[in-house]
Amino acid sequence: MHLKFDLGKAKTYMFLVLSIFTSSTYSQSISGSLIDVNSGEPISFAYILASQSKKATISNENGDFEISGLSIGQDTLIISHLAYYTVKRPISVESIMTIHLDPREIVLDEISVTDVPVQDIALSVLNILKNSSIEYGSAFYRQTAFIDSTATEWIEAFYDIAYSSSGVDKIKIDQARFARIRYDSTNIYISFTNFSYLTVGNLIYSPARGMDTSRIVKPFGEDFFEEYNFHLDKQYTLDSNRYVVIRFEPSTKLLKSVYFYGNFIFNVTQNKLVQYTGEIDNALGTDEFNANSRNDLELKNPKHFFKFKFSEISGNIEAILVDYTFDLIHNGMALPSRVSSKFVVYQLLDKTPKNLHSAGLELEDVSNFEEAKYKPKFWMNNPVIKRTAEEEAIIASFDKSNAFGTYFK
Repeated sequence: MHLKFDLGKAKTYMFLVLSIFTSSTYSQSISGSLIDVNSGEPISFAYILASQSKKATISNENGDFEISGLSIGQDTLIISHLAYYTVKRPISVESIMTIHLDPREIVLDEISVTDVPVQDIALSVLNILKNSSIEYGSAFYRQTAFIDSTATEWIEAFYDIAYSSSGVDKIKIDQARFARIRYDSTNIYISFTNFSYLTVGNLIYSPARGMDTSRIVKPFGEDFFEEYNFHLDKQYTLDSNRYVVIRFEPSTKLLKSVYFYGNFIFNVTQNKLVQYTGEIDNALGTDEFNANSRNDLELKNPKHFFKFKFSEISGNIEAILVDYTFDLIHNGMALPSRVSSKFVVYQLLDKTPKNLHSAGLELEDVSNFEEAKYKPKFWMNNPVIKRTAEEEAIIASFDKSNAFGTYFK
């Protein structure tokens, strides 16, 4: 008896559990490591996409990845990274693989401002973001917070999302878990997450609403675009494509606002945004805190860092990285602190998921989190972004103290 199932025509993408297979097609999990062929160093934050099942993930800090629900004999892994040549590896019966990537040969071109229409390129990016179409997918979020060297919070969440090149538009949380160290006189921390910057969308582009500098000022907000300065940082050639790196910062008119500065990478040959990096030197409200009624804490030197990574094939967002760093001052002593987050679109969907809603509701109505019940077995078997040994140790410490539960419950 033969059972045929064409993943390429499937209307939904699911983990498949089949009791009867053909000899060439069945569900497979792959673990792997990405290594620089020259240096032998691990390659972090590469995007790994299965061509047919449309499952995806990113490699972690150690270059490791794991991806499930693949189709033997049909799927091909496509590994892409801005600094390396794209590799395509057919899925075989092997469940563990090491993949070596060749660094892409970057030919730096002599910078000539007159040859590069910087303002026109920036305007092109604005229009790409403004007119980008809505896509649907499943996404995964992981966040770790540290005060000095102590992990204080852990968040993981699986979403269905509507998104565009500009960012996340609507979401529905399918599964989520949250842990925080228990407060006592020896544990010093503030409860703060990057989670809100994803759930409120934090779109790179924002439509005109009237010049209001009390809002976060961004270069591709239509109200602020004309008040931003764009400068060519470098241009280079890769695989016959010409790229430019353009820096941006606001004019002096906007310097009293909370504003983004940073850069973006643009493929001029293909007219595609490749990467956007923005920073904000502001606590965004977290300096106005009362940490468990203590008055011996102070927050200084806040910095938010955002990186959006885009597919050079589709133009869609592949991953968003968010880092928030600050010094927590306790009795005159500075404790270096950070909140680090990874967000990856791990599955592409061809139909609209049910019950999507505007992302801001996740913070405005805390009761939304109470439906996300903690299921230890579910998390044990879902390493969409493969955990490092350090992350496994953090989870074990929270598990030991029974700290895991639902968000903010």
